[in-house]
Amino acid sequence: MSQNNPLLKHLVVLNIVSVAFYFWVYSLLGGVSEETMYFAHDAKYYFHYGDWIFGEAVETGHIATRPFLFPLFVKLCTIVGGIGFLWFCQFFMWLLSVNFIYLGIKAATKSKIAAWVGALIVLSNASFVALTLHGLTEVSTIFLLSIFVYLVGRNLKNLASRKFVASAILLLVLLSLIRPVFYPLLQITLITLLPYSIYKTQRSDRRKFIWVAVYLIPLFFQIGLMKAKYDTFSISQIGSNTFKNFFLAKGYADIHGMEYDEALSIVIDYSNDEVWEEIGEHKAAYLEQYTGNLDSNIKGDPEYLEAPVHSVPLFNYMAEVNQIYFRIHIVLGGILVILGFVQFFRRKWKVVQQLLIVMLPLLLIILSSGISFWQGDRLTLPSLPLWVALYTYFVYFIVKRFARKTI
Repeated sequence: MSQNNPLLKHLVVLNIVSVAFYFWVYSLLGGVSEETMYFAHDAKYYFHYGDWIFGEAVETGHIATRPFLFPLFVKLCTIVGGIGFLWFCQFFMWLLSVNFIYLGIKAATKSKIAAWVGALIVLSNASFVALTLHGLTEVSTIFLLSIFVYLVGRNLKNLASRKFVASAILLLVLLSLIRPVFYPLLQITLITLLPYSIYKTQRSDRRKFIWVAVYLIPLFFQIGLMKAKYDTFSISQIGSNTFKNFFLAKGYADIHGMEYDEALSIVIDYSNDEVWEEIGEHKAAYLEQYTGNLDSNIKGDPEYLEAPVHSVPLFNYMAEVNQIYFRIHIVLGGILVILGFVQFFRRKWKVVQQLLIVMLPLLLIILSSGISFWQGDRLTLPSLPLWVALYTYFVYFIVKRFARKTI
């Protein structure tokens, strides 16, 4: 096997290591159970939404903030085989994520060592493992972003190709219907990258872009649902609700010296003008809260290693790992942002495109987390495949270039 297909040999070993680590964490967390799967408030909302889709529950306001795709997935899984089947699907997505990261980095760098480093970082994230036991969106989001990383690695030299752009749009549609934070990125792609790709594609192949319209059908369905029920052309109200009910309410409570619940009862009825008036009068305080949220979310405690089952060794391990991640982001993330500006001013458009294609979703996930809190490392965890691939490729490139100069 190793002589005929060395890649297959590496993948077999990788999967053995992955499964071994997974079930070690799984055993320490007590395995799959209804208590764990339904533990988070958001999970209860997803299960309820899924019941509503099938006419088994009354409508609630959470439909306004959560698109239909993940609740539908959860409901279909439980119909097929209960929460056990839902867990199995999420475990399978976890395992495939590790493989896609390996293959994506391998395609981009042609280095098995770099691919192993990236895959090991992803599979050793105990919070990622823990969330396969919960009815939450993080696992499916990381899975789709891992496919995205793989596609970027395979198409790194031609990110405007028809196949890549169409595939990226499909992934962004699915991601937007799971976590609406990706919707602006989908809009940017449709406005910029899609027309450019059509322009660069031979006329005889342009008709194949019709598949993009097919990919957008679920998105149009969600927009139609929001228009029919809430008279708004959007896919979700989660962003505005989180901004007002979390960020604004918490800042208001701190500024005016009151409890969070009391502040929420005041600001919940604020108009948009009143919201921005409040923020405008206390710019420094809200900026401090935003940066503080970013800091605590990136370095966040691994909440899902603590509840409902508290594993002290896993919690301590992942808490320390998150601190290391934070330092890595400060150093490598900062360097890459500076590098991006340098390449932009040098008009190295291909390098800029390669950086932006991964950095934009990465920054979107991290920066949007600043308006929320009390979630531990859950809010920034979906960025895992993006920064692992980006930083691994960058370090590999620097090491390779330095090695050439010293030989």
